[in-house]
Amino acid sequence: MMERLVEALYYYVTLFDCWESTVSRTSLERLKVEKMLFDEEIKKIIACEGAERKERHEKLDKWFMRLDSCGFGNVPLSYYGMLQARRFLQGYGCEGYKMREKNGCVVTCWQDRSLFSTTVWRARKKLRLICKQEGNIRKNKNMI
Repeated sequence: MMERLVEALYYYVTLFDCWESTVSRTSLERLKVEKMLFDEEIKKIIACEGAERKERHEKLDKWFMRLDSCGFGNVPLSYYGMLQARRFLQGYGCEGYKMREKNGCVVTCWQDRSLFSTTVWRARKKLRLICKQEGNIRKNKNMI
């Protein structure tokens, strides 16, 4: 619980620092986003446990392990994909945002603190065969 609280604190401090430098405090849109999204999200991350806890801010490494154990393989983004992501961020026109590559994924940062990651995954061959077989079984059941 304490680790989750500390991680949430760092994440939201970074997020609000980012907002502070890009969107006016008096912006109606900012106030709406903070109230409608962040208010509920923060409550769910800190106050909820078990099935009630829908929001999870977890490190990229945990997602890699979780998806890998479920039969998915990471597909590294191409050089062209990384270049497009960087251009998109530069087009936003705000100093302080950074993009970096980590294990073939795009990580969007504010200053040096990670905010979001973008990854691509696909089912490994064995999982695709199982899914295909299950799809055929379902088709056959629907025909009966």
